[in-house]
Amino acid sequence: MHRATALYTYADRNFSDLTPDPILSQICEAHMSLDHETILAEWKNDSAIDETRIAYEITRTPHLHAKYLDYYMQAKGKVIVSEKKYNTMRWVKRKYFRGEMEKHELAERGWSQWNGLKPSNSELNDLFDADRDLNDLLERVKYWQMVVQGLEYIMKQISQRDWSLKSIVEYTKYLNGG
Repeated sequence: MHRATALYTYADRNFSDLTPDPILSQICEAHMSLDHETILAEWKNDSAIDETRIAYEITRTPHLHAKYLDYYMQAKGKVIVSEKKYNTMRWVKRKYFRGEMEKHELAERGWSQWNGLKPSNSELNDLFDADRDLNDLLERVKYWQMVVQGLEYIMKQISQRDWSLKSIVEYTKYLNGG
Protein backbone atom coordinates (compact mmCIF):
# COMPACT_ATOMS: atom_id res chain seq x y z
CA MET A 1 0.00 0.00 0.00
CA HIS A 2 1.32 3.44 -0.87
CA ARG A 3 2.35 5.53 2.12
CA ALA A 4 -0.01 8.42 1.31
CA THR A 5 -2.90 5.96 0.94
CA ALA A 6 -2.05 4.47 4.31
CA LEU A 7 -2.07 7.93 5.84
CA TYR A 8 -5.50 8.66 4.40
CA THR A 9 -6.82 5.36 5.66
CA TYR A 10 -5.50 6.24 9.09
CA ALA A 11 -6.74 9.83 8.94
CA ASP A 12 -10.21 8.89 7.73
CA ARG A 13 -10.91 6.61 10.68
CA ASN A 14 -12.30 7.78 13.99
CA PHE A 15 -9.53 7.51 16.59
CA SER A 16 -11.01 9.93 19.10
CA ASP A 17 -9.29 8.19 22.00
CA LEU A 18 -5.81 8.65 20.49
CA THR A 19 -3.70 11.78 20.39
CA PRO A 20 -3.86 13.04 16.79
CA ASP A 21 -0.67 13.09 14.76
CA PRO A 22 -0.04 16.75 13.81
CA ILE A 23 1.33 15.81 10.39
CA LEU A 24 -1.73 13.70 9.55
CA SER A 25 -3.96 16.52 10.74
CA GLN A 26 -2.16 18.93 8.43
CA ILE A 27 -2.63 16.56 5.50
CA CYS A 28 -6.37 16.41 6.09
CA GLU A 29 -6.67 20.18 6.56
CA ALA A 30 -4.61 20.93 3.45
CA HIS A 31 -7.04 19.05 1.23
CA MET A 32 -9.51 21.79 1.98
CA SER A 33 -7.25 24.53 0.59
CA LEU A 34 -4.23 23.66 -1.50
CA ASP A 35 -2.56 26.88 -2.59
CA HIS A 36 0.98 28.20 -2.67
CA GLU A 37 0.59 30.37 0.42
CA THR A 38 -0.62 27.45 2.54
CA ILE A 39 2.13 25.19 1.24
CA LEU A 40 4.86 27.77 1.88
CA ALA A 41 3.58 28.52 5.38
CA GLU A 42 3.52 24.81 6.21
CA TRP A 43 6.98 24.27 4.71
CA LYS A 44 8.37 27.15 6.75
CA ASN A 45 7.10 25.37 9.85
CA ASP A 46 7.96 21.81 8.73
CA SER A 47 11.47 22.58 7.46
CA ALA A 48 12.75 23.65 10.87
CA ILE A 49 14.89 21.03 12.59
CA ASP A 50 14.76 20.80 16.38
CA GLU A 51 18.38 19.93 17.21
CA THR A 52 17.37 18.86 20.72
CA ARG A 53 15.09 16.11 19.31
CA ILE A 54 17.13 14.54 16.53
CA ALA A 55 15.51 11.09 16.88
CA TYR A 56 12.08 12.65 16.44
CA GLU A 57 13.28 14.66 13.45
CA ILE A 58 14.66 11.51 11.81
CA THR A 59 11.32 9.72 12.19
CA ARG A 60 9.46 12.79 10.90
CA THR A 61 11.17 12.72 7.50
CA PRO A 62 9.00 9.96 5.98
CA HIS A 63 5.87 11.73 7.19
CA LEU A 64 7.00 14.99 5.60
CA HIS A 65 7.80 13.14 2.40
CA ALA A 66 4.33 11.59 2.33
CA LYS A 67 2.67 14.91 3.08
CA TYR A 68 4.44 16.88 0.37
CA LEU A 69 4.24 14.02 -2.13
CA ASP A 70 0.48 14.12 -1.65
CA TYR A 71 0.48 17.89 -2.25
CA TYR A 72 2.68 17.36 -5.31
CA MET A 73 0.33 14.77 -6.77
CA GLN A 74 -2.68 17.02 -6.15
CA ALA A 75 -0.98 19.97 -7.82
CA LYS A 76 0.13 17.82 -10.77
CA GLY A 77 -3.48 16.70 -11.16
CA LYS A 78 -4.61 20.33 -11.15
CA VAL A 79 -2.05 21.12 -13.87
CA ILE A 80 -3.47 18.31 -16.00
CA VAL A 81 -7.07 19.42 -15.46
CA SER A 82 -6.32 23.10 -16.09
CA GLU A 83 -4.31 22.29 -19.25
CA LYS A 84 -7.24 20.20 -20.49
CA LYS A 85 -9.67 23.05 -19.86
CA TYR A 86 -7.34 25.49 -21.61
CA ASN A 87 -6.87 23.25 -24.65
CA THR A 88 -10.60 22.58 -24.89
CA MET A 89 -11.40 26.29 -24.70
CA ARG A 90 -8.68 27.05 -27.25
CA TRP A 91 -10.35 24.62 -29.69
CA VAL A 92 -13.77 26.17 -29.01
CA LYS A 93 -12.36 29.66 -29.54
CA ARG A 94 -10.69 28.49 -32.75
CA LYS A 95 -14.07 27.35 -34.03
CA TYR A 96 -15.63 30.63 -32.84
CA PHE A 97 -13.11 32.92 -34.50
CA ARG A 98 -13.29 30.93 -37.72
CA GLY A 99 -17.10 31.18 -37.74
CA GLU A 100 -17.53 27.41 -37.47
CA MET A 101 -19.73 27.21 -34.37
CA GLU A 102 -23.32 26.02 -34.61
CA LYS A 103 -26.13 28.26 -33.36
CA HIS A 104 -26.88 25.95 -30.42
CA GLU A 105 -23.19 26.00 -29.36
CA LEU A 106 -23.20 29.80 -29.43
CA ALA A 107 -26.46 29.88 -27.47
CA GLU A 108 -25.09 27.48 -24.82
CA ARG A 109 -22.19 29.84 -24.20
CA GLY A 110 -24.20 33.04 -24.55
CA TRP A 111 -22.05 34.21 -27.46
CA SER A 112 -23.06 35.90 -30.67
CA GLN A 113 -21.61 34.89 -34.03
CA TRP A 114 -18.08 36.16 -34.82
CA ASN A 115 -18.50 38.99 -37.29
CA GLY A 116 -14.87 39.49 -38.22
CA LEU A 117 -13.09 38.06 -41.21
CA LYS A 118 -11.87 34.49 -41.02
CA PRO A 119 -8.40 34.95 -39.48
CA SER A 120 -5.16 33.46 -40.75
CA ASN A 121 -3.19 31.21 -38.40
CA SER A 122 -0.98 34.06 -37.18
CA GLU A 123 -4.02 36.30 -36.67
CA LEU A 124 -5.74 33.45 -34.88
CA ASN A 125 -2.81 33.20 -32.46
CA ASP A 126 -3.05 36.97 -31.84
CA LEU A 127 -6.77 36.57 -31.10
CA PHE A 128 -5.96 33.72 -28.69
CA ASP A 129 -3.35 35.85 -26.94
CA ALA A 130 -5.88 38.66 -26.45
CA ASP A 131 -8.83 36.50 -25.42
CA ARG A 132 -9.87 36.97 -21.79
CA ASP A 133 -11.28 33.44 -21.35
CA LEU A 134 -8.09 31.82 -22.65
CA ASN A 135 -5.90 34.14 -20.58
CA ASP A 136 -7.82 33.27 -17.42
CA LEU A 137 -7.39 29.55 -18.11
CA LEU A 138 -3.73 29.99 -19.02
CA GLU A 139 -3.20 31.87 -15.77
CA ARG A 140 -4.53 28.82 -13.87
CA VAL A 141 -2.21 26.51 -15.82
CA LYS A 142 0.82 28.71 -15.03
CA TYR A 143 -0.21 29.01 -11.37
CA TRP A 144 -0.40 25.24 -10.87
CA GLN A 145 2.87 24.77 -12.76
CA MET A 146 4.46 27.22 -10.31
CA VAL A 147 3.03 25.28 -7.35
CA VAL A 148 4.40 22.02 -8.81
CA GLN A 149 7.86 23.58 -9.21
CA GLY A 150 7.78 24.75 -5.61
CA LEU A 151 6.76 21.30 -4.42
CA GLU A 152 9.55 19.71 -6.47
CA TYR A 153 12.01 21.96 -4.63
CA ILE A 154 10.49 21.02 -1.27
CA MET A 155 10.70 17.32 -2.14
CA LYS A 156 14.42 17.73 -2.95
CA GLN A 157 14.94 19.45 0.38
CA ILE A 158 13.19 16.61 2.19
CA SER A 159 15.42 14.11 0.38
CA GLN A 160 18.47 16.04 1.60
CA ARG A 161 17.09 16.31 5.13
CA ASP A 162 18.63 12.99 6.21
CA TRP A 163 22.08 14.30 5.27
CA SER A 164 21.49 17.43 7.32
CA LEU A 165 20.40 15.35 10.28
CA LYS A 166 23.43 13.07 9.89
CA SER A 167 25.70 16.12 9.87
CA ILE A 168 24.10 17.38 13.08
CA VAL A 169 24.64 13.98 14.73
CA GLU A 170 28.27 13.89 13.57
CA TYR A 171 28.88 17.43 14.78
CA THR A 172 27.33 16.63 18.17
CA LYS A 173 29.60 13.57 18.45
CA TYR A 174 32.60 15.73 17.60
CA LEU A 175 31.68 18.31 20.24
CA ASN A 176 31.31 15.56 22.84
CA GLY A 177 34.76 14.17 22.05
CA GLY A 178 33.57 11.15 20.07
